[in-house]
Amino acid sequence: MICWEKIMKLKPATILILATILTFSGCVFNKTLPKRLVCPMPDQDCKPVRWQGIPMDTSMGFRQVADSFFVFEKVKQINTVEDEWCLSFIDRKKAILTFNDENEQRIMKVRMISDNLARIESGMGYNLEGSIGMISSKGNDIVFAASYPYEDPDYFIGNSDIYTAELKDNMLINIRNIGSNINRNRASWESHPSFSPDKNVIFFSTDLNPLKSTDLWFTIKKPDGSWSDPINCGNNINTDCDEITPFITNDGTKLLFSSNGHETVGGYDIFESDISPAFWQAVKNLDYQALKTGAFFSKPRNLRPPLNTEADELFPTSPGKIEDLLYYSSNQSSQKSQSIIGTGGFDIFVRKKTYSEKFLTRTDQKPKPDLSIKVEEKKDIKIKEPEYIPPTFKLEGTVYNAETKQVIPDANITVREIKQVDLLKERELEITSEGKDIFFDAFKTKSDVQGKYSVELEKDKDFEVTAESGDLFFDSFKIRVDKDDTTSVIRKDFFIPAELTLRINFPTDVYNAPYKFALDSNGVETNQTWREAIDLLAKNLLQTTEKVEKLILIGHTDDAGSDAYNQRLGQNRVNFIIEQLVRRGIPREKLEGQSAGESQLLERREGESLPAWRKRCRRVELQKVLKKDQE
Repeated sequence: MICWEKIMKLKPATILILATILTFSGCVFNKTLPKRLVCPMPDQDCKPVRWQGIPMDTSMGFRQVADSFFVFEKVKQINTVEDEWCLSFIDRKKAILTFNDENEQRIMKVRMISDNLARIESGMGYNLEGSIGMISSKGNDIVFAASYPYEDPDYFIGNSDIYTAELKDNMLINIRNIGSNINRNRASWESHPSFSPDKNVIFFSTDLNPLKSTDLWFTIKKPDGSWSDPINCGNNINTDCDEITPFITNDGTKLLFSSNGHETVGGYDIFESDISPAFWQAVKNLDYQALKTGAFFSKPRNLRPPLNTEADELFPTSPGKIEDLLYYSSNQSSQKSQSIIGTGGFDIFVRKKTYSEKFLTRTDQKPKPDLSIKVEEKKDIKIKEPEYIPPTFKLEGTVYNAETKQVIPDANITVREIKQVDLLKERELEITSEGKDIFFDAFKTKSDVQGKYSVELEKDKDFEVTAESGDLFFDSFKIRVDKDDTTSVIRKDFFIPAELTLRINFPTDVYNAPYKFALDSNGVETNQTWREAIDLLAKNLLQTTEKVEKLILIGHTDDAGSDAYNQRLGQNRVNFIIEQLVRRGIPREKLEGQSAGESQLLERREGESLPAWRKRCRRVELQKVLKKDQE
C-alpha cells in the first residue's frame, strides 16, 4: 500500500494526526495517544528552523500595566476526550464543529453562548456517502472536504475531495464536486478548503506532488461557475515540510495556516502571511500568469507562544478580526490526565484580546464627545428610543397523541434547565400550563382540557422540555433564546407516541459502544446524547411501572451482513439498552428483548444515500404491554 502523507516532525511524540479519518490524512493513526502510524513514513526533506523569538507576555504583572492583553483558554462544553478539530463560523453566534466520534469524523452545529462557551445545537444532514469535515462557511455557502465510504470498491486510504454546497437549516443541499482538475483521482488528497471573503477563491491543502510534502494551493471561480486549475501559493508559503489548514481573514488581508516548517516552536505551528491587494486585483482580472508567480504573500510570521507550543496547533478560524478573537485546535493537553481535565487529544482553544479595566475607565486623555442635541429652529426632531427587549419569552403549544393526532389533556410538562457550568448537574423545574410567572415553582400540573400549555422562560438559558401522558411514552426538545433576540412567543407542539423508536446511533457491526449523539427520524444527529435519550426513557418508565406488565424492545439492523449475523447483532443491541435501563432502576423482569434483524428494513427514500438509510434502519423499537386491569 502506498502512504501518500509525508510527515517529518521535530520529535516523534508530536507527529500530527493528519488522518484520524480519511478527510484528514493519507496515513491512519490508531489513537491520538499514543500517536502511531499504521503505514511506514517515507523520507521527507523537512528541515524547520527553531523559533527564537519572544513569547507574548500573559503574566499578571503585564496585565496590571497594559491597556490590553491576550487570554488563552479552552472553549467550554464542546471539548471531550475525543478530538475536536475545527470551528467554522456561519456568523458570530453560529458555527460548525468538526470532531471525532469514536473512529469517525462528524460535524455538528453549535451555538456560541459567549466567546469561550459553546453549546451543541444539532447534527448536520447531507446526501453524500463517506465522511465529511473541515467546513468553510460564508453565510449559507459552504465548501468542505469529504472522503469516499469504506464500502466503496474504489475506496483508497488517504483520499479526500473538495465540494461546495448550500446550508439550509441543518442540511447541506446542492452538493457539487468542484471538478476533476482539482480532485484528480480517488488516490489523491485534497482537503482543508477555505473560502475567500467574496467566495471567488478557495484555498486548500493537497499532495499534488506525491513525492513532496503537502502544500497550500488555490483555485479561482471562473465566469461560467467552474473552478480554475490549481495554483501553488509559492515558495514564501510552501516549504519542504507540510503546510495545511489555510484560513483567509474576513477582510482578505491575511492568510493563516499551519506548518511544521518555517520557524517552529515545535510540531505544527500557526503562521500568518500578508496578502497583497494586488492578489485580489489579479483574481478579478483572471490574470493566471501573474497569480502563478506566488509573489502576493509575505514571509510567514509565527504567532508565537503561548498560542504555539511544543505540541500541534491547527485550523485557525475567526468570526471577526483575528486581532480580537482567534480560534484554533491543539493537542497541548494530551499529556495531562484525561480523567482529571475531562478533555484530551485535540481541543478547541480561543485567543481573546481583553482590555484592562483601567483602560476602559480612563477618560482623562480622551476628548469628551459632545452629547448635546443641536436642533434647528422650527424643526421637530424625534429621538428614537432603543427597542425594549424583554428578558423572558413565552413557550406555548398543544400536546397531541402522535398516532391519533387527538389532543391530550392533563399531560405533564417538565422543564429542566441545563446548567452551563456543568452539564451533569441539572435542576428540574416543573411548571403549570396556565402561563403564569411561576418559573421556579417546584410542582407539576397538567395541560388544559384542550391540550394546550404555556410557560414563561428566561432568555439566555438552555432548557429541556418534556411532555408525558399516562400510558404513552414522551416527547422532548431543547430550546434556548438569546438575550438580544426580540422573540416574545415560540410555539412548539408535542406529539407523544404509543410506540417509541429509540434511535441510538450504533456503528456498523457494533452493539455496545454507540456514537455520542442520538438520531432523529431522518438519521441526522440531534443535540441529545444517547445517555440523555435513555435517561428520559427510564424516567418515563419509572412513572408507569405499576401499570406496565412488560416493555418489549425490538432490535433492528441494516442490510449489511447475513440474516443470522444481523439477528444476533439486533439482539445484542437490545441487550445493551436493557442493561442501561436496569442501571437506571428499571426492574429487569419488566424488560423483554427481541430481535428483528434485517427483516423489517425501512423503505429507502428517493435520493437518500446508502449510509443515511442504513443509519435510519439501525434502531430499537419499544412497546408497552399494560396490565389487564389498566387496559
